[in-house]
Amino acid sequence: METEQSDKTKILICGYAADNHTSFGSQIREVWTRLLRTGKYEIVQQGWFKMKEIESVPWKIIPTNTNFDPQGNRKPLEQDKWGAQSFPALCNQLKPDIVWTLADVYMVEHMSFLRNQLGYKYIQYLEIDGTPTPLRYEKTLNAAELSIVSSEFGADAVEDLTGVRPEMVYHGVDNNIFHPYAEDKKQKLREAVNPDILDSFIIGWVGKDQTRKNPWNLFETIYYLKTGNYINCNSCDRVTRGIYNRQKRSIASIPTECKYCKSTDISPGEPIEDLRLWMHAYNQANIGWDFNLHRDMWGLGSTVIFTSKLTQDSGLKTSEMSDLYNMFDLFVSLSGGEGFGIPLIEAQACGLPVVYTDYTAQPEISKEGGLSVDCELYPEPISSIDRGFIDINHAIKQIYSLYKNKELYKTLSSNGRIDMLSRFDHDLLATQHHELIQQVVSRPRKMIGVSV
Repeated sequence: METEQSDKTKILICGYAADNHTSFGSQIREVWTRLLRTGKYEIVQQGWFKMKEIESVPWKIIPTNTNFDPQGNRKPLEQDKWGAQSFPALCNQLKPDIVWTLADVYMVEHMSFLRNQLGYKYIQYLEIDGTPTPLRYEKTLNAAELSIVSSEFGADAVEDLTGVRPEMVYHGVDNNIFHPYAEDKKQKLREAVNPDILDSFIIGWVGKDQTRKNPWNLFETIYYLKTGNYINCNSCDRVTRGIYNRQKRSIASIPTECKYCKSTDISPGEPIEDLRLWMHAYNQANIGWDFNLHRDMWGLGSTVIFTSKLTQDSGLKTSEMSDLYNMFDLFVSLSGGEGFGIPLIEAQACGLPVVYTDYTAQPEISKEGGLSVDCELYPEPISSIDRGFIDINHAIKQIYSLYKNKELYKTLSSNGRIDMLSRFDHDLLATQHHELIQQVVSRPRKMIGVSV
C-alpha cells in the first residue's frame, strides 16, 4: 500500500452525493470506499443534491450551488443541479488528475467539453436506460479517456452510436448487508410497522417517482390481483382482465372469452385477498405520478402502504433498506426503462423473487431470480427514447404464479441470491474498476477534438 500523498492519483468524483441513499450515490459510496483501501487514490467529490448526511463516507463532499427553503432545508439551484455552474472553479482549485463521473449522459456533458481546457483525464461511468441513444450524445461519449457502462444493453447502445464498444462493469450490492432474514425477524419487523400486515402477501416497489418508471401500471395490476376481476384461459393459458370504469371506480364487465384465442374455456380469476402494495418513494406528483390519486382511482385504500420514515432530503440508511426489503414477499418493477435497476439487485440479495419489464438492463440482471413481463415500445416525448409499456394481463399472470407456486418461488429466491453473490458483489466490481482506472493512470493524457 502506498502512503505518500504525492504517489496518489487525485480523483474528483462528480455525481449524486455519496452520503445519501440514492442509487447513484450508493454506488459511488460503495465503489470508492473500497478503492480508497488500495492506498492509490486521493479523492474529493462534487456532490449533487447533497442535502442531509445519512451515510458516512471517508472523503470530503462539496455541494453544488444551493439555497435554503423556509424550513432550513438545503435545495440545489436548478442551474447547478448537475454541477455545470460550479465545476470549472472547483476543478481549477483542486487540479485533479482524473475526473470520474457516475450519471446519465446528459448530466455530464459539461465535463467532457471542458477536459482539454482544464487539463484532466476523464472517466465516465454511464447508465443507458433506453434506445436509440440520442445523436447529440456522440461527442460526450467519445470525449472520455475511458467509458464504462453498467450493462451489456448499455454497451450495445453506445457501440451502435459510436462504433466503439465501451467497458462494462455492473453495479453491485453489499451481500453482507442485503441478505435474507430469518422468518421470526421478518415478522417482528412487520409487527413493529403494523400488526395488520403480519399475514399479508406484500409486493414491494422502490424507486423515484418518475414518469418512465410507470408506477401507475402497478396500481392497476394490484387491483386485478386483489379482486380477481379477470379470467384465465384454459386453452392458451393467458389472462384477460375485466373492463374497469375509472370514473365510477368500479368494474364494468368481466370477459366471457379469451382476448387472445377467443376460447370460452375459461376460469375466473382467484382474488388474493391478503395482498398489499408497499410503495417506497418520495411522491413528487409535479414531475411523476400522484400515488394517492392512483390508489384512490383503483379503490385500493389501505391495500397500499407508504414508507412513513421518508422525506425528499434523507431517505433511509442502507441497513434500513435491507429491513424494508425483508418485509416484502415479492419485488416488482414495471419500469419503462432502467439504466441498471439497483432495487432489483438489492431485492434479490435479500432473497426476493422479482417481476420486471423485459426491456433495457432489467432482464440482464434479473434473469436468474425472477419472471419477465412482456412490453411494447413507444417513443418518449422530447427525447424519442423508446419506453416499455407492459402487458398488464401478463403482469397479472406472472405475479399470481409466484404467489401460488411455492416451488417456483423458492427456486427463484435461491437462484437470485446466488446470482447476486457471483456477479454483483461490490468487492469484485470494485476490483474491476481499479484495474480500468490504473490503465488510464498509466497512459499519457490525450487531447480530443471537443471544443469548449
